[in-house]
Amino acid sequence: MIQTLFSRSVLALALLSGAGVASAATAPQTSYHVEINTAGFAGQGWLDFSFIPGHSPATGANATVSHFSGLFGNDAETSGMVSGSLAQGINFGNTAPYNDYLRAITLGGKFGFDVQFSGDFLTMRGISGTQFSTSLLGLDYANLGNPRGPLVTVDLNPLQPHGPATVHTGVFDPHLATISPVPEPSSWLMLLAGAGFIGLRRIARKTSKPLA
Repeated sequence: MIQTLFSRSVLALALLSGAGVASAATAPQTSYHVEINTAGFAGQGWLDFSFIPGHSPATGANATVSHFSGLFGNDAETSGMVSGSLAQGINFGNTAPYNDYLRAITLGGKFGFDVQFSGDFLTMRGISGTQFSTSLLGLDYANLGNPRGPLVTVDLNPLQPHGPATVHTGVFDPHLATISPVPEPSSWLMLLAGAGFIGLRRIARKTSKPLA
């Protein structure tokens, strides 16, 4: 009885894991954690979050920035399709040519946040993508760390005739900024399935031991 249950559970887990692998092969990573290190700077400055379509109209895309950490100030400036708050998350759309959120910070420490992407670009074909970027600015709005622009970029490319949508990340200097994937729900499901598989194997081994 136990062995039959074990065999069925293994089969179910194998099918579940296989489905997760197939889904991961076609769906891009859409959740990331970003850290900005301002230890080399002092005084007041800005973190600049931009969400800019390559051409208008671009295939629909959204970005939600949340779970902020660091010494943020009260002053903020917004432009385009931007809404929300630090506490609830900042939401970006790409229906305007320029979408920007500028937030005052105290330089000298580390800042972190999560960013999650969604929208039609994942399932609809298109020729124009959207770029999310984060720049570090001084109080005079001059770029810090990278004189030419952002420290972190994420390019969202829509579904293509012969390929899936893609998400490409870039970092100007790993000493100043890092970006790392946040596990998707399907990845957590696969991890839980693996843990369940190990647990079932242990149960099967215990119940199959011969009596002394």
